[in-house]
Amino acid sequence: MDEIGDLAFGFKPENEHVVGLGLYKKGLTALPESLGSLTKLKELKMWDNQLTKLPESIANLTNLEELSLSGNKLTELPESIANLKNLQMLDLNDNKLTMLPESIGKLTDLKYLYLNDNNLTKLPESLGNLTQ
Repeated sequence: MDEIGDLAFGFKPENEHVVGLGLYKKGLTALPESLGSLTKLKELKMWDNQLTKLPESIANLTNLEELSLSGNKLTELPESIANLKNLQMLDLNDNKLTMLPESIGKLTDLKYLYLNDNNLTKLPESLGNLTQ
């Protein structure tokens, strides 16, 4: 499959590695720590699930360029999100976020940040570091 579409489940292989993974509307409440072993992953799309937090191992996905988590129940992001140095798109629309970690300002390759329909009352000053 060349593109991860809007399927309930989809993946994109490249050179015997999974580089794209999509799990939509599957009712997931948590992601396993073993997710961090998919170190070649470039796209992770988990729309419309019931996720309340991300595993710390997400910090191991240093090749990740696109992270789509809209339509979940996330209340916070781990500080380790800063390890995703290649991240260009972060979609957090329609969650329950009340704040963002200060470390989000270290995502200097980030070009798109979607935060609609959350419970944010303020943004971290480090957001000013996102110049892309």
